[in-house]
Amino acid sequence: MTKGGGYADGRHGKGRLFRRGRVWWMQYYAHGQQVRESSHSDKKAVAEKLLMRRLIEAEDGTSPVKQRPVAYEEMRERLVTKRRLDGLDEKEAESGLRYLDQFFAGLRLITDEKIDEFKLARKASGVSNATINRSLAALRQMFQLSAKRIKNPPEIKLLPEPPARKGFLTRDQYTRLLVALPERVRPIFKFGYHTGMRLGELQNLTWSRIDMRAKMIRLEAEDTKSGEGRVIPFGKFPELNELMVQLHRRSASDFVFAHTGFRKAWARACIRAGLGRMLWECKTCHGRIESEKQPQHPGKKMTVPRCTCGALCHWKYVGLIFHDLRRTAIRDMRRAGIDESVAMKISGHKTNYVFKRYNIVNTADVEQAMERMNEFYQIEDTKLEPSGARPN
Repeated sequence: MTKGGGYADGRHGKGRLFRRGRVWWMQYYAHGQQVRESSHSDKKAVAEKLLMRRLIEAEDGTSPVKQRPVAYEEMRERLVTKRRLDGLDEKEAESGLRYLDQFFAGLRLITDEKIDEFKLARKASGVSNATINRSLAALRQMFQLSAKRIKNPPEIKLLPEPPARKGFLTRDQYTRLLVALPERVRPIFKFGYHTGMRLGELQNLTWSRIDMRAKMIRLEAEDTKSGEGRVIPFGKFPELNELMVQLHRRSASDFVFAHTGFRKAWARACIRAGLGRMLWECKTCHGRIESEKQPQHPGKKMTVPRCTCGALCHWKYVGLIFHDLRRTAIRDMRRAGIDESVAMKISGHKTNYVFKRYNIVNTADVEQAMERMNEFYQIEDTKLEPSGARPN
């Protein structure tokens, strides 16, 4: 040991000796917490031996020092810090923590029983298993980041989730739905189907993001879910190019697409095209009750049924959703032979680290991809039987 009581071999951060009067005291770390203990001796050699024993006990986990439970707030702070270091903004770093905060704030010991109580409380509020699992995953990561401080962490089991949705739209279904949709909704439907853009991106799209000279949609980082800007050329796709010119010519607002009343118009059109239906769904357990009658909306005199669990049901649309267009566009891009990295550049999907760091797909690649998509759909249309004139 050095003159000041620390170790000269690099272990000075693990323990030191100091005097209080004639008695030697030790300072070291056990279970991640600082400990100060008297050697009860005025002889330094005795204190050195005892300190060495305490360091060994702390290293192999047999220290007599009682482990202090880690507070929920400490674990939460570690998780938020890690997320911020990973590049997430403040809002994203707090994602999934709201209900954990309400349930576990102030606790120093989170047991399996307490976690089960959290699951039951969230299920009783009517949220899905997938939503609960997002919070449980965040809690699990908190324990992983605090593993050195927690000897026997609770086992956090996620709730079963339904399989991921795999809805797609065939070319024939696309034509039927296009006919069923109101004329004001068709433009946003066409762009969603051919480009894979998200509904929110299209609904919030303004003319300031449209470059009519270069014939491109230029989305900034704040416009996208992924937080990364991208361009979607439409000039090489005649149908989209003509549609954008028409929209620009008769535009009366800052928004490119009419987006008021979209969801009702979508549900009604899908039902008419045979791609959706209405049914009763329990507000608590989400069980569904098929109805013999299939009006688009329940009449005022229709009796609201109760589920077997006793809760009231609500009238709900079930069927094709707008996000299925995004899945369809990605599938069709791959079927058209477009490179995966280029397809991801168009749709805005995040790919691996190399593609995030280096902009390896240029605008010419994306323009060529859109041209090939147009050619692909022209070939697909020749395979369909004539079914009357298609709407504009």
